[in-house]
This record gives sequence, structure tokens and C-alpha cells, in this order.
Amino acid sequence: MSTRLRRPAAGLLAAATATALLAGCGPDDVTQPDLESTLASSFARLYVRQQQLLGRPGLSPDALAVRARCDKPGAGANRGAGAWTCTVTWFGPDGTPLEADYELQAKAGGCFTAAGQPAVVGAPRLEAPDGGRFVNPVAAIDACYLPGAEARAAA
Repeated sequence: MSTRLRRPAAGLLAAATATALLAGCGPDDVTQPDLESTLASSFARLYVRQQQLLGRPGLSPDALAVRARCDKPGAGANRGAGAWTCTVTWFGPDGTPLEADYELQAKAGGCFTAAGQPAVVGAPRLEAPDGGRFVNPVAAIDACYLPGAEARAAA
């Protein structure tokens, strides 16, 4: 093979390899199961922290039984980067069932930001029992996950 033919072939091989590697990092790497699982586990940990800061220790993430249900508005499959709406359900410290809606912005690659309803999850800043103020951990949730982790765990 001449040098003239090897260079374009090497370039095509490099381009094909890069395309294959990046295929898992596109807008379709954001899936409903990954978002729901990550939002639920993140919310559970952050809610426990919020309750501790409010002077209500003793909760565990498992006791909250947090579930999340996310949908991507518009036609098509529930996948891809962009705007999602999610409903988080859990049991409060006294066992009361609770629910909060979150507006979630998912980014390709597995990270998202979710903003909750202040009327349900509290204001962005809350007051501790000692009068100090703190950032409400569940007012806005930033989290990342490994795309496809939920599907791999189920297999």
C-alpha cells in the first residue's frame, strides 16, 4: 500500500474510532431509569441532611422510601438531554406520604440540575433551630451518574 493510500485510511480509522467512542456520550445517553434512580438516591441523602440541619436527626435514606418518576415533555421517547419533569415521593419524618415536583435539566454525559418547588421542599435558605441560616440541600439538586449504570445493574 502506498503512503498516499495509508494516510487517508488511517484518518478514516481514527474518525470511525472517535465516532464509536463518542456515540455513548451523545444526547441519547440520558435515560429515564438513570435519571429516576439518581434523583431518588440523591434526594434521599440530601433530605436526611436537611432534616439533621433542622434539628430532626435519626432518619435514614432507606426509611424515606424515596421514588422518582421523570418524563421528558413532548413527543418521542423518554430519553435525551434537555428539560424533564420529575415527581419525587417519600415518607416524611412522621410517616406522612409527601410529594414534590422538580424541573430537571439533563446534560449529555450524565449530569443534571433539578429545582424543587419551594412551597414543598422549602426555600433556598432555611433557618436552623439555633437561628443560623443554611442552604436548603433539597431546593436544588446537582448530581451526576454513569450513563447506562441502571441498565447494567439490572442485567
